[in-house]
Amino acid sequence: FAAAHNDLGAVLAREGRLQEALEQFREAVRLDPSDPGARGNLAQAERMLRPSGTRPGR
Repeated sequence: FAAAHNDLGAVLAREGRLQEALEQFREAVRLDPSDPGARGNLAQAERMLRPSGTRPGR
């Protein structure tokens, strides 16, 4: 099921629904933490949602 969440997240991201995509990527990583594609998509979605000029943890 992790792949399905990752795929749905990718579709949502392409539609500009980044918050929903982020939730799907998080679930994909929760289900399969070793999936590099899901982890990469999660990281990218987090970067896109982060206000510009800020770093994680700040």
